[in-house]
Amino acid sequence: MGTPILTTTELRDLYGFKIDPPQEDKFQNLIAVATSACSVYLQRDLGVSTFTEFFDGSSQAMVLSHQPVAEVTGVYIDSARLYATPTTDYRIDLDTGVLVLYERVPEGRDVVKVVYDAGFESVPESILYAVAMTVQHLATMQQADLAGVMSRTTDSGTVSIDQSIPPLAVQKLLGEYRRNLAR
Repeated sequence: MGTPILTTTELRDLYGFKIDPPQEDKFQNLIAVATSACSVYLQRDLGVSTFTEFFDGSSQAMVLSHQPVAEVTGVYIDSARLYATPTTDYRIDLDTGVLVLYERVPEGRDVVKVVYDAGFESVPESILYAVAMTVQHLATMQQADLAGVMSRTTDSGTVSIDQSIPPLAVQKLLGEYRRNLAR
């Protein structure tokens, strides 16, 4: 599970949650679950993490798997991968993760090693809000004992209950940040 990106204090102060002291642990767990659910939906970590990737020597351009890229800490092309390529020998688009080497890359498998940090250095406000909305959804489902209940019949008819985690409204909010895995 990802590291929670909100605290119970932030839920109270920023989003108006009413959390009594005996509920602290419950809400900390809900925050962890909501953070993880949003991270899985987005197909990316919400904080900054370090990644190492290897690329075949078939192209001078490569797309790093995780974006946004915070920093490239090393590009290694030599066979022993002992010497970092100078930063003047490549360029990186931090938003898209496209790395272009200026020199010809030797043919072969896993010839290029790239070590980099990627993720959100500062999580966008709309993602924080999406996690808070997911916490609210989970708490409501738990309080109303609706986990696994798809619909309820009332005097005015049948009501559908959104079981999506994160809920559909949150998925809409997160859409612009979701990774597109198609290459």
